[in-house]
Amino acid sequence: MQDKITTTQVTLLIITSIIGIRFLSMPQILAQHAGRDAWMGIILAGFAVLVVNYFMILLGNRFPGKTAAEYSQLILGRFLGMGFNMLIAAFFTILGAFALRTFGDVAKSFLLEKTPLEVILITMLFVVGYILNHGLNALARIAQVTFPLLFSALLILLGLGQSLINYGEVLPFFQGGIKPVLTSAFYGWQGFAGFGLIMFVLPQMFRPKQGLQASSAAIIISAIPYVMIFIAILGVFGVEGSSWLVYPVMDFAREIEFPGAFLERIEIVVLSLWIFTSFTTIAINSYMGIWIFGQSLGLKEYRGLVAVWLPLVYLLSLLPQNYAQVYFLGDILGFFSIGIALIVLSLYFLAKIRGKGEKAK
Repeated sequence: MQDKITTTQVTLLIITSIIGIRFLSMPQILAQHAGRDAWMGIILAGFAVLVVNYFMILLGNRFPGKTAAEYSQLILGRFLGMGFNMLIAAFFTILGAFALRTFGDVAKSFLLEKTPLEVILITMLFVVGYILNHGLNALARIAQVTFPLLFSALLILLGLGQSLINYGEVLPFFQGGIKPVLTSAFYGWQGFAGFGLIMFVLPQMFRPKQGLQASSAAIIISAIPYVMIFIAILGVFGVEGSSWLVYPVMDFAREIEFPGAFLERIEIVVLSLWIFTSFTTIAINSYMGIWIFGQSLGLKEYRGLVAVWLPLVYLLSLLPQNYAQVYFLGDILGFFSIGIALIVLSLYFLAKIRGKGEKAK
């Protein structure tokens, strides 16, 4: 793999990987489980992610020029290292399938009501397959385009919706005690799923020493819109309304009137920009699954796997039969992500104890 990417590109890759998955539905999930205090859980989850990310970078810095797929076998041995790699490859593949299904459900609900879900998913995968054959650098360039579009739309949305927001809905703090905050931290963690790709793109950076700066900035920048949009939706719909609206961000956009009636359906603009981000999310996670699997087998070229891997992503995306099952899959991925984080922490301390890596010298 010869692609090299800049520090900024790594930051944007991680942001688009995080935000494209549950951005439209996250406020509903958080309100349902934690009520008005859920925004604190997002911040708490962000801190936890930053801590794990710090150890990921420390671990990567012990093995310069190597990805987690390579140094895991040096730490654990070939057999266990291969098992760890297969676990990570499965995680990113399922995450890609989850993002694909979320995209399909949203597109069918708001744009393509009469189009079969299967057609929507296959069409997206054709585009994803094309970009995957152009490598990591192409993905990074797409992230550079989608990021400013999505964030500009978010700022405009929040700006236009200020007259609708009742910030008093955020009060009182800790109405249900500390338990809802801790519960929302778990669901907030789900919103950051995918941040672990830094373990694999670190060696591809022009300046790997800036890996911590790039990934930490991505996590913080991703947390900000989650908190802002949750508070805005809570201020418009209240706790009850926020907890039963499936895609509250879209309903929030519907409530906004553009000055001069220049745009009548702002939610379509928001959705269109989210689709670009969703595409990047699906592509990045699918790419990571393919790349890690290929590295585990010692393959020099991964592109031959694309034609096999994307049908797998498609089939996995069709497994959930309804929204409740898609929701449940998101919960499973949350536990999966926490488990991987614990394994990575164990790898770091194991590498230190066994004297593996450059800093042991």
